[in-house]
Parts: sequence; structure tokens; C-alpha cells
Amino acid sequence: MTSLTDTWQPLLNKLKIFSELVDKIAEVVHPYAKMAWSVLSACHKTIVAQGDRDDRIQRLYKIMDDVYTNVIEAESSRIESHTQLIAVMSRQTIECGYFITSYAKNKNFWMRLVKNAISSADTAIDGFQSKFDDLKKQFHEEAIRSTEITVMHTEILVANILDEVKNLVDLRDLPYANDARFRSDKQCLAGTREEILDEIANWINNTDNLQNIFLLCGAAGTGKSAIAHTIAKRFELLGHLGSSYCFRRSNQANRHPGNLFSTVAVDLAYHSTQIKNALHAVIQSNRSLRTTQDVATQFENFILKPVKDITAAGPIVIVIDALDESGDYQSRSEMLAVLAKEMTGLPPHFRVLLTSRLEDDIHNFFNGNDSVKLKHMNSISVISTDQDIFAYIQFQLSNFNGRHLAEFDEVKCRLLTIQSEHLFQWAYVACGFIKGVDGKAGSVPIKRYSLLMDNTLLPHKGLKPLYKLYLDILTQLFDSDDQAVMKHFTSVMGKIITAVEPLSIDSLCAMQTAADSSIFKSDIISIVQFMGSLLSGVMEVDHFKYIQPLHTSFSDFLTNKSQSGDFHVDVSEQHLNMAQACLNVMREELKFNICKLKTSYKLNKDVCNLNELVLQNISQQLSYSCKFWIYHFYQESFDSNLQMNIKIFLYEKLLYWLEVLSVLNKSDQAPKILSLFLKLNMNNDMKNFVKDAIQFVSVFGNVIAQSVPHIYLSALPFAPKTSLLAQHYLPQISQTLMIESGKVYDWPVLQHILEGHNDIITSVAFSPDSKYIASGSLDKTIRVWDTETGMVICGPLKGHTHHIISLAFSSSGKHIVSGSNDKTIRVWETDTGAVTLGPL
Repeated sequence: MTSLTDTWQPLLNKLKIFSELVDKIAEVVHPYAKMAWSVLSACHKTIVAQGDRDDRIQRLYKIMDDVYTNVIEAESSRIESHTQLIAVMSRQTIECGYFITSYAKNKNFWMRLVKNAISSADTAIDGFQSKFDDLKKQFHEEAIRSTEITVMHTEILVANILDEVKNLVDLRDLPYANDARFRSDKQCLAGTREEILDEIANWINNTDNLQNIFLLCGAAGTGKSAIAHTIAKRFELLGHLGSSYCFRRSNQANRHPGNLFSTVAVDLAYHSTQIKNALHAVIQSNRSLRTTQDVATQFENFILKPVKDITAAGPIVIVIDALDESGDYQSRSEMLAVLAKEMTGLPPHFRVLLTSRLEDDIHNFFNGNDSVKLKHMNSISVISTDQDIFAYIQFQLSNFNGRHLAEFDEVKCRLLTIQSEHLFQWAYVACGFIKGVDGKAGSVPIKRYSLLMDNTLLPHKGLKPLYKLYLDILTQLFDSDDQAVMKHFTSVMGKIITAVEPLSIDSLCAMQTAADSSIFKSDIISIVQFMGSLLSGVMEVDHFKYIQPLHTSFSDFLTNKSQSGDFHVDVSEQHLNMAQACLNVMREELKFNICKLKTSYKLNKDVCNLNELVLQNISQQLSYSCKFWIYHFYQESFDSNLQMNIKIFLYEKLLYWLEVLSVLNKSDQAPKILSLFLKLNMNNDMKNFVKDAIQFVSVFGNVIAQSVPHIYLSALPFAPKTSLLAQHYLPQISQTLMIESGKVYDWPVLQHILEGHNDIITSVAFSPDSKYIASGSLDKTIRVWDTETGMVICGPLKGHTHHIISLAFSSSGKHIVSGSNDKTIRVWETDTGAVTLGPL
């Protein structure tokens, strides 16, 4: 009898030949052809190891063998003219391999789960056969009808026994980061970075590997993100991308640790009906859980619980790019702890690709973790990297607006490659400058090349290669001896790099004018319009296109005085300017009933054209200012120029500000914003007014969120008699309720209900200055809370292996001592949660 190896070897040989063939003629196909051979080879090993002669598997083998016999016997010209179809064929083969492996490994699972496992498996195989037959027919007919593949997610095979879940929860309750997914235009150039891409793909497909996290780390500009975007795109085409999330420092308002896991959870729910049903079971009856931004709670309830019993044919890939851009050390610490310690608890077919600069805290969390595969970009061959950079430069300079650039021969491309010093971002910026993406007139590409090379060959002592390139380009664009030009440059770039979320050219001009009326729109445009090789959104006709640095390293360069020199941007000064701009914008644009709502009888959600009214009446600069003004108070005090605007905001515009937050669905941020404001140095009258405003937005938060008119009709009239805010604003409102009797005298004694622990609270301690509360729980964790806001400022602190039974603050309040039933004592830093002593 023919052995299993002999049975499968002909197909594997054909796949090998096929992979080598398409490598020469179709780079877009080659990655999938290689992966198909790799997946089928692993599949073959599984079957041989189990001695499995299942007729269904043999049937699939014959189907694929027939298809590839036809392909490799065809003329190369036919394959070359059918690259799209061949790519689909390769991806379908990968999916078929996933199914065979899953079926061979989990037959008992299918038998337990499916009432008629034979019928369901046959139905799946029928689907594969039908697709392969159709692909073969299209190949011979020279017609392409479909580029979709048949993906056998587990729920397809077992749908007949899954109870239909009715009234699925509206996933919009979960915090979601819009536009945080991968971008196709950020992929690696076809044919480059093949070694590392193959390594990651093989790791993903080898779900027997217990390391389910792959951390790709390296310096700025080495191409980590391009690799992440490429992997995300490839596995999306395969139907196995569960989620992708890309942090960006210039957009931390929308992409931050507080919505990472909730965003991933929503993506996974749309990827798999099974996961959606399981997620619904966890969160259906708990709205506060659905809206939480507590990172650990999100991961456990939104991801870990819903997926723990999920079995799938093939991997489910999660890509998280640029961890280092997710926030500062404190804001990202809890997220990193979950990624490093809890993410490893996912089922083995979940594969998580992370990319990051290897900063100290990230290194400490992931280094030495047996469940994490750590790969440094500097471990990739320099020769291989330079070959890929050379290929990229050749491709970029081979044409200009469809015209071939013959003057950029191999020698010039080699010289540029040498100057890049192995940095892809250097090549990207240099090619953009040479091709003139900044739109500067009167300068042809070859002249730009000469200018760039003349400067790069000059010594710049102490400058990093990428920073040296930035300095060279800026020197070409701006006269650093012209004080007016440099004033405009630092002011405009200061707004761009300190913005919490990107601004369009129109809103940037509005913010700049609000901060400094001596700088006009024409001045601003004259700065940004020539920076297309460094900024995105500056070459677009669309004035609503966001402007932001193309790469985080450009912001780093501008804020590093020793590297940027005359082009240095003082962050603290620019934050102060942005704070002034925000307050000026709010002073000028905030007004009563800003959206011109016609009735108080409708909740916000029932106003059918509310989105249209928001766009018509709330400018982007006002929206930005209302959401982020507090984050630009870089220091804990403000100068006299800001004093007047702050008073105007508090005593004239506060309720109008709440209107804007309400229609933007951001009213839940009001307590946090005002609490941060409270940390600034101000006189007692102002401080007491802010404290009262915090009480007002906390107690009436639900009213403010649901209905703008009822800020005035319900919240304000029912505020306590002692409310400073009500005493000030109520006399200014003529048409509202006047409560003659029964009005409460003071705010409720209960200030906050603090939620986060997963078990009984066993110990609570106040810091000596009463600013913080530490809590210990049977869930073995410690959390530190801000008494003013009720927000977690640190934690959950993990380390104890049993219940926390006692807590105490040091006399300075800088440390917390904890005792546990695990018979140990630990000392923690209050601000960071770092263990400074123990376990004792």
C-alpha cells in the first residue's frame, strides 16, 4: 500500500515548482505561493504523524493535485497573464491547508460539537472543490469572475447547531478607535523584506508554537510598521485577520490604551459569529462594563472570556503597530502589562504581532517572557536590508508622474542607498524630496538629487542619519537667517506636533490665527505647502485633509534642540500657545443653543439631522478646542494672558461648552477635563467654582449626555441651593424651571462609586494628603484612585499570588506597603506602580 508520504509528495513537489515559477514572473503572487507550500508541508507532517488515511482528506488532496498539475503544465505566459487568479488560487490552497490541519487535529471536537460531523465535513469539502473547479475553469477560459476565496471559519461548519442569538447588543457601546486599522499604502514594496515577512508568516501558521506573541522591535525608521501593515493585508486577504490597530503619536486622542482592547474585540466580533455571540453573553446586561476604559477589565471581558473556547480552522491574527506611540510610560503601563502577561492566555491559534521601538518599559515587560518571540530589526542582515532599500529607491525614482526618469541610474540609486545607513524612512523621505512631492516650483528631480547629495556628503557632527536628512531638507526649504520665516515655521510646526489629534489646513489656520493674529493664513500655507516630503495632507486640494508628520521621528527631531538647531520647536511654549488658541476659539465661537435645536422634547439621538447640524454649526477648531484645551496646559500654572480667558470660560461659556460635548458624545469627558483643570494653580474662588462644576457634570452627566436643552431645563434648576454654578448661571436663564420648594440644599455626600476590582475589597487606605485612595482585593491586585475624580491613576498592581489583606501609605505618600495571604510584603511606588522592595 502506498505510504502517506508517497501519496502527498507529488502535490508538495508541484507546489514547490509553482512557487519557484511565480517567483520569477509575479511578485504579487509569490508570498502566497510560498505560504501555500509551507502550510501544506506542515499539514502533511500532521497527517503522517497521525497515520490518518481519512477519505475526506484524500479527496481534498486529489482536488488540489489536479489544479496544480494544470497550472505547472501551462505556458509561463498564461500564468503571467493570470497573476490575480493565481494569487486567489494560492490563497485558497492556504485556506484548504488550514482546514485539513484543523480537521485532522480536532476530529473529536467535530464529533462532540456537530450533530452530523460527516455531513458537515463533506459540505466544507464540497465548498472547496466547487471553488477549485471554478478557478481551474477560469484559468482555462482566460476569464476572471471572482477574487474571493472560500473561508471555512468554524461557525460555517457548525452553524446548524448554534442557537440563534437574538437582540445582539449594539457594539457601538464599546469604545472604538475609528481609522486605526492598517493601510494598504503603507505596505512593503513587493519583493522586499521577504525574509522577515516569511519568518512572521511561518510563525503565524505554526500554531503548535507556544509563543503566541511576536514582538518586532527596532529603531525609528527601520521599517517595522511597513512589515506590520504588510502582514495585516496578507492575512486579511486570507480571511484570517482578526484585528489590526495602529497607534500614532499625532492622534493619541483617538488611538490610546483605553480603546485598544475594545476595538480589537469589536473587530473580532465581526470576524466571527461565534465570538460575537460569546461577547454578547458576557456584556449584554451590563452597560457600565460595555463603556469601561479600564484596560484589564476590557481584556478579560471583551476578549479573553469570549474567545477562550473558540476553535478555528487556521490562525486568527491580531496586529498592533507602534506600541511606543500609545502614550507616556504611565498611561501605557497597564496596557503593556496585559499584553505581556495576559495576552499569552489566548488560545494557541490566536497570533499577536506587535511592533515597537524597544523603550525601557517595553523591554522590561516583554524581555525574558517565554511566551513572546522577540525579534530585533538589527538582527536582519544589513546586506539584505540594503538590497531592499536599493530596490525601493529604484522603484520610486524609475518614474515621475508616469514619466520614466532615465537620469537615475544604478549608480545614483546605490549612492542614495549608502547614505540611508540602512534606514527605510531615510529612503522614503529622500525619494519624496527628490521627486518634488512638496510641490516647489522651478526645481527638477535631478537638481534636487544633487542638492541632497551635496549636503549629505558634508559632515554634520553628532547628527543621526535620519535627523541629518531632515535638517538638510529644511535648510533647502527655509532661510534660517530670516527671523520672520523662522517665527512662522516654529509656530506653525508647534501647532502641528502638539495637536492631540490632527488638524486640517483650515482648522490649523484658525487655531494659529487665534493664538497670534499677526500670522495670516497665507503665511501658514507658505510654510506647509513645501513640506510634502515630511508632512501628510499638505498637497491635497481638500482643505479638510489632516496635516501631520509622515513619521514620528520628524516630531522627535524638531523637539530635540541638539539635533534640530534653528528649527527647534519648544514644546512647552507651543502648548501654552495652543492653550491660548483653544480658549480664544471657545470665547469667540461658543454660544447658546449652538446647533439651533428647535425643541426640547427630543433627546439628542432622536434629532434626525443632528450630525448635519453639528457639521454646520461647530467648526473643527471649536470641536478640537472643547475636547482638548486642558491638555495644553503644559505647566501647573498659567500667565496673566490666560487668566482673563479662563475666567470668561468658567463664568460665561461653561454651559455652552457642555452643549458641544453633548452633541459630540463626549460629555463623559467633562469631569476628567475639569478635574485636570483643578490641578492648576488658581485662586480659591475659582477653585471652588471648578469643584462645584465637577459635581454638576458628575451628578447630571446622564442628563447632559442625552439632551442639550435639558442642561438648562433639568440639570441647572435641580442643582442644590449651595451650587456655585447654579447660583451664577440660573439668573441668566429666563425660560426655565424655578423650584420653589423641595430643592436639595447641598450635593450628595456620596462622591464616587469606584469600580474595577473583580472580587471583594479587603483593604482601603488614604494617602496622607487625601489625594489618593489605595484599595486591595481578593482578586490579588491593588489599585490607586484619584479622590477628586474617582479615576484609576495606577494599577491594577499585580505581583501577590494570594488575597491582599492590608495596605498603608508611607508618610510621604510616595509609597504603598501591601500585605497578602501569600505571606509576603511588597512596597510599591504610588505614581508608577513599580515594585521598589519585595517580596519580603
